Amino acid sequence: MMLSWIPENWGEKHEAPGAGAAHTHTGPNSINCVTNAHYFLAFFSALPHRTRALNSDQRHTNFSPAGSFEIFPQNSDLFSSWSSTKETLIIGLSSTRLAAIAKLEHENDLFELHQLKIGVVDKKALLLAQQMKEELLHQEIGYGEGLDALLTLFGLHVLRSHSSLKKKPSKIKGGGLSPHAWSMISDYIHAHLGQKLTIEKLAEITLLSPSHFLRAFREKSGDTPHQYILKARLSAARDLISQTDAPLNEIAKTAGFASNAHMATSIKRVWGATPSQLRKASRKSL
Repeated sequence: MMLSWIPENWGEKHEAPGAGAAHTHTGPNSINCVTNAHYFLAFFSALPHRTRALNSDQRHTNFSPAGSFEIFPQNSDLFSSWSSTKETLIIGLSSTRLAAIAKLEHENDLFELHQLKIGVVDKKALLLAQQMKEELLHQEIGYGEGLDALLTLFGLHVLRSHSSLKKKPSKIKGGGLSPHAWSMISDYIHAHLGQKLTIEKLAEITLLSPSHFLRAFREKSGDTPHQYILKARLSAARDLISQTDAPLNEIAKTAGFASNAHMATSIKRVWGATPSQLRKASRKSL
């Protein structure tokens, strides 16, 4: 597991294929390891004495303000220590996952991550980290896929801002999805609600880079892909509950929810009723 080295008592963790995020809050401590993935740290708190050594015996100490951002490429020999309470978001991306994002976005999966000195602030990385923190802490409807989408956006940002692939892809001509592309992507989503739907996969179907796809999709639908998929799953679940006698656990699986309990919670938040209540109400209206 990518984040198994992080103690459970440090905070909430989430892992997806080739990626993970952990919100950590811990007192003075230190870590000495060889990284098994690309790791990124966004600091929510300031550290007066931040010490780090990366692929070297020479340790550097400096002030690290809130908003600082650090990069530890895969297979790095890392020493990290802090002498005061530290709150961070730790993001892990496997070399395979980050290379796949690079291939889709830049048509090139060969890159080098740039090293940052202690105390360098990255406001965009901090904003994405804060959004991931909220997902981890509150775990609202569609939490898993929402966090996975943020991890993809984070990977895009890192490649654009802190790698040898700094050149941004050209802009979409016309700015949106064609009617054919929209029909194709909408049909695919509704036909695969029971499967994991990632930004990378959806972008690949439309032959767009992930960043282009996200902008075009929102322009066309008014929603992010994550919001659109969640609405589609809720609608499919409601139709199956109202129009069939299928067991609720089977409906949850067909509609793409993690469990019957997850489906029930999502439906309750949106419509104020349980699946059983929806089914009972639909029978009365017949």
